Amino acid sequence: NSKEEAVADNLYVFMDFVEGGMTLHSVSKLDIHLETKVSLLLDVAKALRHIEKCFPNSKYIHWDVKPANVLVECPRNYGDGSLPIPTTAKIGDFGKAITMQYASPETVIKGLGSELAAKTQHQWSWATTFLAVLLRECTWVDYGSAFRELQRQLENVPQLGDNDGRLFVFCLQICERCMNLDPEVRCSMDDVVAELSRVLCEVDREQPLEERDRMELLSLHTS
Repeated sequence: NSKEEAVADNLYVFMDFVEGGMTLHSVSKLDIHLETKVSLLLDVAKALRHIEKCFPNSKYIHWDVKPANVLVECPRNYGDGSLPIPTTAKIGDFGKAITMQYASPETVIKGLGSELAAKTQHQWSWATTFLAVLLRECTWVDYGSAFRELQRQLENVPQLGDNDGRLFVFCLQICERCMNLDPEVRCSMDDVVAELSRVLCEVDREQPLEERDRMELLSLHTS
């Protein structure tokens, strides 16, 4: 092929500037409201859904969705003295590398060229990313131990009656739907976006961020 044809065959990804950018990995360790973290994971789900809608033949896949590859916008309001708060999550680091802790069974077993892996990797990597954010750490080494950790969390989930308790249980359940060992019945990204949007609308949004949340965010930015 000519140089022009080679260039035409490549996909170029232009990513927005992320003001005050932190990784989702860093945000997950902060003691901020669960609803804020869920909202950020909804942003990630919307981004993956957009990729799938633009390329329905699974030609372009983000193979390495994980907390360290998601940037979180934390704008600073220098004028009024307020502190940075996470607002928007944006996926970065597009490529063909995979991280075993977030790779689906099909991706590991069949490889990146597998049609089945291309159709199901987004759901699995999104769910394991969500699980790592919920637990504030990744405690597994591969898809098998990730699935077992999810089952352990579901079996030992506290029966809490407040909003955060119910939201935590729901988050585990939607992870379970995206991590079904049968890839044909996994929850689609369309369904994930619809379900998360619905549940966030039902959660009481009136509780402000605690002052300790603001101070922890500030210390992360100034350290």
